[in-house]
Amino acid sequence: GIIVSPIGPDLTAVLETSRRGTPVVLVEQPRGPLDLCAVSVDDALGGRVAAEHLVTLGHRHIAYLGATVEPGTVPRRRTGVRQALADAGLDPDRALLDLRMPIHPPPLADAAAAAADRILAVRPTPTAVICFNDTAAVGVLQGLTARGLRVPEDMSIVGYDDLRFAARIAPALTTVRQSPYQLGHTAADLLLDESRPGHTHHDVRYRPTLVVRSSTGPPAP
Repeated sequence: GIIVSPIGPDLTAVLETSRRGTPVVLVEQPRGPLDLCAVSVDDALGGRVAAEHLVTLGHRHIAYLGATVEPGTVPRRRTGVRQALADAGLDPDRALLDLRMPIHPPPLADAAAAAADRILAVRPTPTAVICFNDTAAVGVLQGLTARGLRVPEDMSIVGYDDLRFAARIAPALTTVRQSPYQLGHTAADLLLDESRPGHTHHDVRYRPTLVVRSSTGPPAP
């Protein structure tokens, strides 16, 4: 059996493997019309709760930091951010600065730190940034700090994943929590169930939660 987390939209090889009789379970990829088991997190909801938090604090110009090569989870998070802005009566094309940074090379945190210059160069300058994962958020935090800005007084930062270091850095990182253990455990259960008679494919989707810490606050007056 195979547990696979696709990084692109072409699942031809995965489907062919399943048709040849090898059980396959998708992780971080909704099942959609595919005849496979899948377990994922509602990433659109994750992006939405992150943006809703910032809008509630008073932010009206927000940056979303993604990547030049993105797995399917990242665009879904961006979609949720845009939807939250629209629901708040804002024009997502005006309120959201959509940035993409290279993942390889340099190291991800270094690329995110360099992205701080691009965020600060825009007018009006965003007052908050949502990053596609916690590592990128730490890079932005380091980039802003190196340029003499304070977080969250000058700019708020939201990460995604709630990795172990998120609560230990200063300021502690506001982030969207998902459980990789839960995803992996469920995927393994589904894979084992594939061998049982009468198995039916399932599409399991978990809800992420926002963990509010010290890296977000109201925009500067």
